[in-house]
Amino acid sequence: MEKFKLDYKLVNFLLILLIILTIYQTKELWLNILNLTNNILKPLLISLMISYVLNIYLRILNKKFNKLTSIILLLTTIFLIIYTLIFKLLPTIIIQIKEGINGITYILKTISLKYNINIIDTIGKLKKIDELIPNINIISNILKYISLTLIVISITIYMFIDWNKIIDLTKEILKNKKIYNYLSIINKELEKYTRSFLLLSLLNMIEYLTIFLIIKHPNYLLLGLLAGIFSIIPIIGGITTNIIALSLAFITNYKLFIRTIIGILVLTILDGYIISPLVYNKSNKIHPIISILSIYIGSKLFGLLGTILALPILIILKTTYKYKKIEKN
Repeated sequence: MEKFKLDYKLVNFLLILLIILTIYQTKELWLNILNLTNNILKPLLISLMISYVLNIYLRILNKKFNKLTSIILLLTTIFLIIYTLIFKLLPTIIIQIKEGINGITYILKTISLKYNINIIDTIGKLKKIDELIPNINIISNILKYISLTLIVISITIYMFIDWNKIIDLTKEILKNKKIYNYLSIINKELEKYTRSFLLLSLLNMIEYLTIFLIIKHPNYLLLGLLAGIFSIIPIIGGITTNIIALSLAFITNYKLFIRTIIGILVLTILDGYIISPLVYNKSNKIHPIISILSIYIGSKLFGLLGTILALPILIILKTTYKYKKIEKN
């Protein structure tokens, strides 16, 4: 009688299939746990990101200036960014939104009169529906974001002050030399990405400010600042800024709209042939398609935070794969 042999490959496949089926059947539970974990860890992750970037910026300054001058320059930069965002960017955005609404209303009225379409009544009905939405949700959301901001600021200050202690503690915990070497390689790659991001943000802000100032776009300051901020999201950030620029030009006049199209074409050439090669040759080389997919997946899983963290996580995975490959050889 032939001895029965167990097919381990088939057993493993069935086990994997069973695990996938179990995860799928309990997806609501896992998604709730994932959302809860995300909400708990969000302030910590944001604070860690900001502290990490600030310490890299401080180290760059330390190479050219003494410690005290570096800290003063860093604090001045932070103050200028916050001041610009609150007192310059926010009021400008509010004004532009009002102008945009007025422009859209004017276009709708023109279409309504020209083609005898009763659009105004439809808008009025939509406004009435909008009034039924409870204001309490808006207030609770504002309070939630204010509390999150305050928590993030508090944690960031402590993290930034005790950054060296955090590094020393990490070294003490990770006594294993292999793990420490692996994390050091990850840190080098992330630092390279962060330096490139800071440089790219600055260059994007300067080029957008310059080009839109040359074409006499009334919102050149707003667009320059948005270009610098949105550069945190590769490819998509630039497209978003261009769409905003075109929308604002469209509701102003057709001449500005044509000049804006020309300006965007110039910016595309500058980005494609000068700025991107200059920055990304010194950065982590990731294919644009993979970048877009990772950003999309990150946004779907964790929203805005996932969008920002998508590329750093991708760099970690890529570096891990390379490290394991070298270790095997």
